Amino acid sequence: MKNKVIAYTPNPENDSIAKNRKENSFYKQLSLVDLNTGKEVLIARFYGNGQTRYCCVWSNQGGNNLQTRGAGKAGGYGYCKESAALGAAIHNAGFKLQHDIGGVGESAMRGALEAIARFSGLRSKFTVLTAHA
Repeated sequence: MKNKVIAYTPNPENDSIAKNRKENSFYKQLSLVDLNTGKEVLIARFYGNGQTRYCCVWSNQGGNNLQTRGAGKAGGYGYCKESAALGAAIHNAGFKLQHDIGGVGESAMRGALEAIARFSGLRSKFTVLTAHA
């Protein structure tokens, strides 16, 4: 399922980062990289070592007016907590997606980052990199 950003309201002063950034339990990062410049356009960091997953998102594209940040968390059982936390973080950063990615898995997460890439003007020259702690 191809996703799309249907609305954007920047949130550069979002204070949810501080309470959701759990440096001692960092385990994964997704980076949206502009292949023309080599710069990270968006960073999503994941934290958590128990039942709850946390995600913090930063986007710093000054020229495209996409300077924003947001965070989210997800707990419980029976669904993909990573995609739920990322979906909440993207929403708190000001992006409204056509399709909700909360709880539906890795491919939806990549699709959301690709939608943000297209929205920011990176038509085909981008990639999503995954790094683990």
